Amino acid sequence: MDIIKSLGKGMISKWYILVLLLIVLLAFWFRSFPARFNELQALDPLYIYRAGETALNNNLQLPAVDTMRGYPFGSPGWDYPVAIYLPVFSYLFISSIGIKMLFFNFALIYPAIMGALAVIVMFFIGKELFDWKAGLFSAFFLATIPAFITRTSAGFFDKEPTTGFFMLLSILFFITCFKRNSWKHGILSGIFLAVMALSSSMAQYIFIFYSVFLLILLLLNRYHERIIKLSLPIFVFAILLTQLSPTHISITNAASLIFIGIFVISILRNSVERFNLIKKEQLQYFVPGLIIIAFVGLLFSSMVSDFAYNNLQIIGDIITVRMASPVGYTVAEQQSGSFSTILQTSGTQASAGLLPFLAPITPYFAIWIFMLLGMLLMIYKLYRWKKLFLLFPLLWVISGIWSVHYFVRLIFLFGPPAALLAGYFICWLINRASKLKIMERAQTFKEKINYISIPLSIFIALLVTINLASAYVYSASMGPSICFPDSRYLIDGEKCLEIDENGNYIFAQGQPWYEAMTFLREETPEDSNVISWWDFGYWFQTRGERNTVADGGYGNRQHLAEWFTANAEDWSNYDWYLKDKFGVDYILMDYTLPGKYGAISAIASGGEQIIGILQFSPSGTYPEENKTIYEYSNGPYALWIPIQDGNLTGTPMLLVLQNGQYMSRSYINDVCTSNGIIHFEEKGSSVGGCVALSSLGVFYVPEPAEHTIFTNLMFMDGYDLPLEKVFDNQLIRIYKVMY
Repeated sequence: MDIIKSLGKGMISKWYILVLLLIVLLAFWFRSFPARFNELQALDPLYIYRAGETALNNNLQLPAVDTMRGYPFGSPGWDYPVAIYLPVFSYLFISSIGIKMLFFNFALIYPAIMGALAVIVMFFIGKELFDWKAGLFSAFFLATIPAFITRTSAGFFDKEPTTGFFMLLSILFFITCFKRNSWKHGILSGIFLAVMALSSSMAQYIFIFYSVFLLILLLLNRYHERIIKLSLPIFVFAILLTQLSPTHISITNAASLIFIGIFVISILRNSVERFNLIKKEQLQYFVPGLIIIAFVGLLFSSMVSDFAYNNLQIIGDIITVRMASPVGYTVAEQQSGSFSTILQTSGTQASAGLLPFLAPITPYFAIWIFMLLGMLLMIYKLYRWKKLFLLFPLLWVISGIWSVHYFVRLIFLFGPPAALLAGYFICWLINRASKLKIMERAQTFKEKINYISIPLSIFIALLVTINLASAYVYSASMGPSICFPDSRYLIDGEKCLEIDENGNYIFAQGQPWYEAMTFLREETPEDSNVISWWDFGYWFQTRGERNTVADGGYGNRQHLAEWFTANAEDWSNYDWYLKDKFGVDYILMDYTLPGKYGAISAIASGGEQIIGILQFSPSGTYPEENKTIYEYSNGPYALWIPIQDGNLTGTPMLLVLQNGQYMSRSYINDVCTSNGIIHFEEKGSSVGGCVALSSLGVFYVPEPAEHTIFTNLMFMDGYDLPLEKVFDNQLIRIYKVMY
């Protein structure tokens, strides 16, 4: 391979290789910071870790059915094999060469290793598209941009670290195939995209990106032979061969179909030219005409075919950046992103924590600024000199921005192209500086140094320093979100957990989540089945070592939401769900669930109804006769609760604040307690629902949610339900179901 050979042909003698090595080491160092807590960073990594550990303990075989998910039926297959097996094989390799460590410890640093390797690939992408200076700055920006650090830092043992590395390899060889018109490079691009597709569904966004680039070339009637060398390997390897895997991006997926359509059009375009089927002067109209015919055909077929109609709707959703499923907009990381998300994750605001004296100027050294300047420069060069190869990086960054607006978690895909365009602009700036007219007045080398090199060096030094400081502060603030309530609350030097030589977990003391997981693991039967809202399924499986009904990737959320939002009096109507279908043994309720009730109600109603439970914070007290009015606030809303001798003595009141004055006052006659609902005498105007005074805080439960199973479990200790509360540490409660 030309790129690989270049490493051995004089590359080592070039000084910038030492700079690249330093950048890679810095990239790994930044990403290693969260490892100090000795815990995986989020919930999804717990699944990848459990799968890898299962493979290691079973001669690299994964059971056909994962019985811990959707117990007792289990989940058929395991998600995305490369994301599971590449870390396993990497661990076996380092073990074979004498590096001994627990798989868990390797899983902690694996994301940082892959993130650092991705920085190397980014150097070659910048070098191939522009020159070595652009490669170095692109690598530097990828090493320091928070958008990419987030998902490639120690402990984030998820799909992204593997996905990002192979995505960049595919893009690198896509570029070299285009430049060198090489089948070999096209095949490598297709293979690496296939590996990415077997690591994560994010590959479908690369399918769309490639499709748009190739479509524009087809419409411009250019590079038809190269388009075949780019699209055929991707069609064969990334789409066809990946169908052999149990987990893959379906060939009927909209992104796959779009790429297949582009591939078919390219085949037809080359065929009509090769066999002289139409006149040469008419070739430029062939592709536009074919696209119009295909689109009209899709429109008409959508009237008689559900398959065509659904894909037409999906294509419309992709173009308009719209999510159709109510599940999508109820998941935090699947919320639509925005430009503010982009600015935050490609900015340098964090550097002020380390360089407060530079705070006034640090915003002007943000990566997004140089990315934007790079985009404008590319557009100008594309227009002025018709350099079509600039379409590729330009479309790449546009697709990254589009991806963020589709799902906020896809900010990860925005990081590399943003780093590339920022690096491109800085490279252009350096090259351009030596050609400025001011240099003509410089008579000596010393004058040239004074005119250009010193100011430019100061600028580059500030750029590097500020972005390094930003990356340092950002990385140092990262930690495992599943250490409650925040890793910063741990005693200095304390780790979230330790693993002894026998593989047993030793959790940090005083952590409510770990207390609950210890109870599940040690105080419940091994075959117990746990139900809660789906978010924490992987947590129960890996840390609590117990089966679950639903998790982040498996389980019928609709049924789960319908059960939570059902009337508590209808509990027996769900015996088919709890007892007969899943045999649920324990129900876990945690402190975060009231804030998720809007998501639960949205899914239960198919997106037609979103009901929020408001949490209020203490904001003041007012003496009144022989009692005290305690005020709790939430934005423009306030609750007034009369208390005497520690007991509620009157009807709570809900107030609405407007322009500094309370404009609306309504009584809330119901209070949800562990002894059921207490009803106060009605006074004046009132609103439905109840006030919940619990160890979790003060909440207002609106009327549609007042009598639900969720409210009963969350705020009323399972009052009058066939349950026994077996665990309660004020923030997490576990009930045993009594059949």
